[in-house]
Amino acid sequence: YQDIAERPQLPQRNDPTQNVLHLVHRWLIDESNGPWLLIIDNADDKDVLTQAADSSGDSKPLVSYVPKTGQGFILVTSRSERAAEMLVGDDALFPVSVMDGSQAKDLLLAKVGLDLYDDEAASGLVDALDRMPLAIVQAASFIKRRRRFGETIAKYVKKFLSSKEDKEGLLDTSVVDLRRDV
Repeated sequence: YQDIAERPQLPQRNDPTQNVLHLVHRWLIDESNGPWLLIIDNADDKDVLTQAADSSGDSKPLVSYVPKTGQGFILVTSRSERAAEMLVGDDALFPVSVMDGSQAKDLLLAKVGLDLYDDEAASGLVDALDRMPLAIVQAASFIKRRRRFGETIAKYVKKFLSSKEDKEGLLDTSVVDLRRDV
């Protein structure tokens, strides 16, 4: 919300005594500001949405700062139906099915190429990545870029499963090919 407050240069956005969540919420529900699109990505934890917004005595939960108005549009991505429902209501949910294993492996094959593809290791990788297309594309990009150092799908899976830190590092968006098409 701090970044959102910067776009229209909301007054008091840099005042530490002001609640930036409230400032942005108020701006979003003001019809004179025109239409807007708010994208909330990876809203998977309903507990985070229901906790108090900050420690300065504001007891309102984070979800209360998501506008409920016809003024704009909200696009939420989430693996939690309950969390998404809290943000947009149950009548605005559009479930997207998970890729099946075959589709996920086809995507990986298309991104790494036949010369790096190993079907058994690919099965392990796509399952470890929960068959999420963006994660598969990121993994494939890393593997292809590191092929000259002997990187393979099997080695990547082993590193990926070794620790949480390795998972985060291997899927770091800074190593993604920005020209990718998912």
